[in-house]
Amino acid sequence: MYKVIVPFGLLLLGTACGISDSVGLGELSESQQTKLCEELSDFETVTLDCEGITIELEPTPVSECETAYAAIPESCTANVGDARACIEAVKSATCDTDFTTGPCAAIFDASCVAAAE
Repeated sequence: MYKVIVPFGLLLLGTACGISDSVGLGELSESQQTKLCEELSDFETVTLDCEGITIELEPTPVSECETAYAAIPESCTANVGDARACIEAVKSATCDTDFTTGPCAAIFDASCVAAAE
């Protein structure tokens, strides 16, 4: 049996109240980044059993989340609404879910992930 753990901190940050869906992920202030990262403590790990391989989609620790968000350029085309849509996709993920398409496509766009790698 194999176990794959995928941290979804960057995707889950859009769940906080008080931040408009239209705010770009690269435009978040430091305090907004912190607030959003703190929201991750309530996210429950999603565990999938995919043909003998266990995949866990889990939140990123707050400190790692803040570091990742600080690296996202203002040119990132994804916004808080995209993150909110993606978190719903994570919560209902199946073994066939492709996070680079559908609701999560904007999050994985090169304009957002290049700086975070």
